[in-house]
Amino acid sequence: MSKAQPGVPPLPPADMKWYFDAKKRVQLLDRLAQSVNNSSSRETMCYSGERTIVQIAAQLPKEYVYSLRPRVEAAKVRVLNLDHLISVVRKSPDDEVAIHKAYKMVKKVQCETIIPPEFRPRVELAESRYKYVKKILAIPENLPLNELDAAVLEAWNGRVLNGCKQVAQWEQRYNDAVARRNLFQKLQDAIGRDAREEVVKLINDPLMKNYPLPKQWTMYVNKSKDLIEKAQPLEDALKNNDPAPFVQVFDARIFRDYSERYEPYFKKVLRWANDHLVDLETVGLKAAMGRAGIILSDKSKGEYRLRWTWPHPRFSDVCVLGVTKRQLSEADRPDDADVAFVEKIEITREQWDAAGGSWLFTQSFEASECFLSVWAEIDLGFTKIYTQPFLLGQLEKRSKGWIW
Repeated sequence: MSKAQPGVPPLPPADMKWYFDAKKRVQLLDRLAQSVNNSSSRETMCYSGERTIVQIAAQLPKEYVYSLRPRVEAAKVRVLNLDHLISVVRKSPDDEVAIHKAYKMVKKVQCETIIPPEFRPRVELAESRYKYVKKILAIPENLPLNELDAAVLEAWNGRVLNGCKQVAQWEQRYNDAVARRNLFQKLQDAIGRDAREEVVKLINDPLMKNYPLPKQWTMYVNKSKDLIEKAQPLEDALKNNDPAPFVQVFDARIFRDYSERYEPYFKKVLRWANDHLVDLETVGLKAAMGRAGIILSDKSKGEYRLRWTWPHPRFSDVCVLGVTKRQLSEADRPDDADVAFVEKIEITREQWDAAGGSWLFTQSFEASECFLSVWAEIDLGFTKIYTQPFLLGQLEKRSKGWIW
């Protein structure tokens, strides 16, 4: 307690308390003024200085009126938002969105320049990541795989998001999307080159499971898969030197599409094909079901409508119609030099189907009373062989009354 001055009577206890309280408030105001003065510009303002202002002002009575109160209230708002930002960084260091939101409030009260230096790098990193993280977290996970890939590829930034734990689970999805994009490009190239074996290998990659393909590719891919599935049993039969399964799973299209794969077996394939595949019953070349093979459709023009049952596409897509003066034997083939043909016509399955499942044949003068025979052409890619001839029948004798 201060001593009373000589000649001055001592103050009553109540007044003494008021005196010391007032003195303390004045001292606080002096300190507050000094602290405010130290943070009077953006260059000198700092987080610790604002906190000091708040701490000093907190010691003054709540109802106390003083000129620096507006400055103190501004400091309180800054400290409140900065404390929240610091708390988020400490408690949720991997949450880029939460840090961004806290920083947004700091910017709103214009105190981003006084973020403590030890927290600034993390806040700046969160700001650089936020727009990418926001895009990624907004991607619906139930999108079709192609749409999901497109969204991830658009949103991802590897340089900025490297080490970002908030989207760590999406990094593998991004890597998968990049790999699938490369596979898709290779698949497109393989389809363009008609490289079916490569197409199947690419489509069977685990990353391509459930990946939607363009509609125009689906049929091609499915057909390629079917052919490849048949190719292996063929190769196994050749390796095991067993012609029985070879005949069962034979498909000439496989040899045409994958000739390099079967090149070591060409001699064996040709021998087995000649031994087992030239039989009419084996390939299914036979008379038309319930229809005559030769029908005179226009006598005045000498036109005949010809019909027969085609072999299965796995054996042949081409038939050869031969017109001969003599009836052929089982050994005769359309490429035999000693077979005298009046006429020889190669007919594709496409032409046959376009004609409605029949063939219109116009009899020439030389073809009077000739025999019509049909062979199935088996195209092995490296060579072609023919089945036994199937006899359709014999043409009528030309009448003098016919108009040619």
